[in-house]
Amino acid sequence: MTNTVDRSRKLTDEETVKIRERAAAGEGYPVLAEAYGVSRKTISAIAVGRIRPDLGGPRVRKGRWGDLEVLPDPHASTPQETQP
Repeated sequence: MTNTVDRSRKLTDEETVKIRERAAAGEGYPVLAEAYGVSRKTISAIAVGRIRPDLGGPRVRKGRWGDLEVLPDPHASTPQETQP
């Protein structure tokens, strides 16, 4: 892997959502960072929702022991239950 990070790189909305989806599927942050030309720290911040929380896509949370928990997309529409 090369260590080339373009600090002026701006990710599109679509790329941001795709990063979240790929991270939730278990793809490693170093692989995603290289694929998108940004740092692992940026990938982590996107995956957990610290960067662009207004966009959709699943969020991930890493547990104390490195286990990965996928959180549902907070922007996904969920069917509302009807009251009788």
